[in-house]
Amino acid sequence: MKIVKWMKEKWEYWLAFCVCMLLMLIRCMMNGVWIFGENSLLSGDANLQFVHLMAELWEKIRSGGSLFHSWNAQMGYDFYTNACYTLISPFNILVLLLPKAMIEDALQFVIILRWALMAPAMVYYCKHTRYNTSVMQKKGISFLLGISYALCDAVVGRLNCYIWYDVLLFFPLLVLAFEKMMEENNG
Repeated sequence: MKIVKWMKEKWEYWLAFCVCMLLMLIRCMMNGVWIFGENSLLSGDANLQFVHLMAELWEKIRSGGSLFHSWNAQMGYDFYTNACYTLISPFNILVLLLPKAMIEDALQFVIILRWALMAPAMVYYCKHTRYNTSVMQKKGISFLLGISYALCDAVVGRLNCYIWYDVLLFFPLLVLAFEKMMEENNG
């Protein structure tokens, strides 16, 4: 009962999430990209970097190996800085909780999840910013602006830059925090 009540009150958040998730899946299907198999989201650098670094991090955490250096490629390399740059997303913790055989599928799920969460993040910003002064249409305007943000060319054009998804996801929340800080004159 509480879930139904929450869904009625916060419809703009979950609808923005579902619309973006559906549009991402349709876009992938139209481009011949599937969540599983050979034509997956993890192509090019994503397959060469993300999957292998995540698998190695998974191994290191389970075995207690050094997180600072690796001898598994390139005659040894600085694992720490590569992992920090590539795997810095807090969403990657979800991948580490699963069995090693599921790393590729989990990474693809996390990529889609992070993209779909951009719309609710912008909806939240638009609902709580002082610049949205609409009283009657606040939820509807926030919903449309959230969807527009997730589908804008600056976001969709960078669908292969998975590393920057968190920046685009947290940007509206950071702007809102900055706005609140400036309003309260609390530097």
